[in-house]
Amino acid sequence: MIAAVLLRHYKNYGNVKFVPICDNPNYRYSVYVGNNGVGKSAILEALDVELNGRFWNVTFNMKKSEAFICPLFLIEKRKYQQVDRDYLR
Repeated sequence: MIAAVLLRHYKNYGNVKFVPICDNPNYRYSVYVGNNGVGKSAILEALDVELNGRFWNVTFNMKKSEAFICPLFLIEKRKYQQVDRDYLR
């Protein structure tokens, strides 16, 4: 499950922004509400760029080397520990 995304120099997100998506695995949907131009669709587009390898432009007058999109995943600890044990075999 994607818990959040970190954005820097993507569309209207200038400095590093932590954008929460979901903090409870029991909730299946997240909803963003706001005025036009505040970045609601930019969150989904950023995830599309990162997860599907789409091309993207950095924010105007910013360096590409300073820009990033980083999805943060929520993984249950017991599942991670099982994968770790399987990997070590």
